[in-house]
Amino acid sequence: MAGEDCGLFTADGWMGHAWVEANEFLVDITADQFGHAPVIVSPASNPTYRPARDEANTLTATKNAAVAIDEIWPLWCSYVAQHRPLMGGSSGLL
Repeated sequence: MAGEDCGLFTADGWMGHAWVEANEFLVDITADQFGHAPVIVSPASNPTYRPARDEANTLTATKNAAVAIDEIWPLWCSYVAQHRPLMGGSSGLL
């Protein structure tokens, strides 16, 4: 991804980065290394994220991945709903 305008946009410009996309959302659990919230759940159209155009940097969705996301997503939504007051009103959701 070097030299490409893709990845995660930061104060220093585009940085190579990885996240998960499912059901028209993206989930980023490591954005804090770039000064963003520790966990971001956002519409996949978020312009702060730009996927690589090179297929070598793109993973293909699999049935197992879709099953895992279907199992994890409700747990994540429940966690955010329960902990939002503890997060000072910020859930990391954009």
